[in-house]
Amino acid sequence: WIGSQDGAVRVFNKYSFLLVHEETRQSKGITCLTSGMRGAFYSASHDGSVVEWATEKDSVHYITTLRPTTQALTKIVSYGFRLFAVVADRLLHEYDAEDGSLVRIFETNGSKITHMVCNNGFLFTLHGGKLLVWNINDGTCIKEIYDSQFSTKFVSAFNDPINEQIMVVNEVSEIFFYSCNPTDNFALITKTDALVQKGEISLQAVPFLHKLKVLVCYRDGKNHLYVRRKNILSKEISRAHKAFTERYEAAVQGSEDALRAQSGEYTKQENILRSLSTVCHTRMYAALRQQVYSHLRELSQIRRNENRLNKRSQVLRSRNHRALIRRYFFILIRRNLDVRRAYVLKVKMVHLSRTTKLAQRLANWKTLAQRATNLEQSSE
Repeated sequence: WIGSQDGAVRVFNKYSFLLVHEETRQSKGITCLTSGMRGAFYSASHDGSVVEWATEKDSVHYITTLRPTTQALTKIVSYGFRLFAVVADRLLHEYDAEDGSLVRIFETNGSKITHMVCNNGFLFTLHGGKLLVWNINDGTCIKEIYDSQFSTKFVSAFNDPINEQIMVVNEVSEIFFYSCNPTDNFALITKTDALVQKGEISLQAVPFLHKLKVLVCYRDGKNHLYVRRKNILSKEISRAHKAFTERYEAAVQGSEDALRAQSGEYTKQENILRSLSTVCHTRMYAALRQQVYSHLRELSQIRRNENRLNKRSQVLRSRNHRALIRRYFFILIRRNLDVRRAYVLKVKMVHLSRTTKLAQRLANWKTLAQRATNLEQSSE
């Protein structure tokens, strides 16, 4: 990944050096790139903004933009959810990586901060030729480290995350290794002699997985690569072009071998898939036959059940008809009895009425006879 002066982040293939991704999110030139947590990294710019990016193979995805200040951010280091930034080359600030808010301002002496690294929970800055150790929890300066000769100044500081040490280079290209452990009081561990004469080289530290390499670039185009493994410096002299050619050829050979292995694996997988498809077809036909047989059995059982239900319904219908006939027969008998009873009552009523009329007539006759007797007596 490369940050450009036009504010763009460009991603190149590390083998072919071809541009694979480019995106611009900042208005001014990018001054520093630093890696963060879970594959994220941050880019600082002269416009005072910090852009958080997410990496995925050779591509870059934009996440968010933080604007902690309006001044230029010249250096930035990420540690967990903290961002330590050098503002305008002389101020040291701590920002929250989530929202970009200012957390702390470190009290510096106002000199230019040339380098800044973070190791083992401590912040190391290079001010005016001396190395300062900061406590990131309270922002206090724990220790100031000077060159033992006092006649030279520190010009570069690099991080050694493998051994938890800080590598510092002075003006005469001597390399000092300091401990990052506070129990050792950040003491000097080892020191190398001057690599070359003053002013004839430029140094750069490159951290690897199990070792730390120091790249020394000469004016004649030759490169000296010093490899540090277990606190021992061994010198490897090689040309940059030769190293790149060997690495490129190894990458091409590795890709060809990988393609061959993949083709053989694809052939094996194709044969396996064919055999599996044959087995699946056979099993599928057997399963279909079993399903058809089961379906026919179910249909025959359903038809048998239908016949049984029809017979039962006919029996029930005949029983219902008989019950209805018997009910109507009893109703008719009851009606006949009622008619007979009504007729008998009528006959009795007629007889009673006749008897009543005869009794009345007899009473009337007796009354008339009594009246006649009375009249005869009165006439006499």
